[in-house]
Amino acid sequence: PEFTEAMLAISRPSLRVGDLAAAEEGFSRLRELQPNNGEVYLGLGQVYRKRRDFATARACLVRARMLRGNRVGIDNIRNRRNWREKFVN
Repeated sequence: PEFTEAMLAISRPSLRVGDLAAAEEGFSRLRELQPNNGEVYLGLGQVYRKRRDFATARACLVRARMLRGNRVGIDNIRNRRNWREKFVN
């Protein structure tokens, strides 16, 4: 558990500042160790979404939703995407 929290604490800020390689590496390592951790798939989904690999992002986010249940983080990502599609394009 402590290692998981430490890796998430490293990977999330990497994602926020746009260091997608570091974020993906951290989340991928965690996925190998904890394949049923929804936070990991949520992070990977965000990485792939920012890389515009929407098919892989969607697969990760669907997996995250399945593992995490109906929690706010996933819904916020979907809502931002819908807003962008309606108003930015």
